[in-house]
Amino acid sequence: MALLGLAALLPLNSRAQERVPGRLYAVSVEGDFRRTEDGRFVPVALGESFAASRTTLELAAKSRASLIFSNNTGVFFSPGTRLVVDRFEHAPFIADPNRMDDEPAASSFTGRLLAGTIAFCFPKQVFGSTVLLQIPQATLNLHGSRIAVEVTDARAVAYVLDGTVTILRGSEDKSGQVAGSGQMVTITPGAGPQYPLVEAEPLPDAKGAALNEMMASACLSRHTVFFARPEDPRRVVTPPPAEPNPTVSLDRLP
Repeated sequence: MALLGLAALLPLNSRAQERVPGRLYAVSVEGDFRRTEDGRFVPVALGESFAASRTTLELAAKSRASLIFSNNTGVFFSPGTRLVVDRFEHAPFIADPNRMDDEPAASSFTGRLLAGTIAFCFPKQVFGSTVLLQIPQATLNLHGSRIAVEVTDARAVAYVLDGTVTILRGSEDKSGQVAGSGQMVTITPGAGPQYPLVEAEPLPDAKGAALNEMMASACLSRHTVFFARPEDPRRVVTPPPAEPNPTVSLDRLP
């Protein structure tokens, strides 16, 4: 979520409670990928950096993309994905390319996944960081390192490879249902908007190859770019040689 300019003017501890807008950087783009800007959709170009909050991201069929948030979170978007980022912000920090596996400062993300699949490859999250993803019928509180979420017309599914997902069924649900590593959680409509059906089960072997590919893309993105400061947020790191869509064992990913 990097602020060398601000850090040079004021000590970070005096700004500990201040949050600054977070950004996104397009690491790879295949096909038609668009975002909203000033009320209209514009193409997202490879290597483009833009403010994340109050942005809708939309991929056409047969398109795919990998991005990195400015808190070192890598994401992969499957074909047909539509995500609304309502808010993404974080505390100021000094960028350190030697700590790309860590989140550099506490952050807050709230968004709505309307369709498609997103794979999240999180860094080691700072205490106090929150990731709230709304899906039809529920809100997911994501915490961990590798989590994918899929939304279709019939259901929503969270694939928890490493971490936890707390499923909150409406505004009155304060505790939620928790799913841990190695579980798949399916959320389908129930008797009303406050009562979706939630079913947790072990991750099926049949999903392994697809999850491998998505997570590999998301995690490799996280090791390709780090953020320096808002006005010049990207520093490209030479990644190791890899196929365009590598298949990496989930056990080997950081």
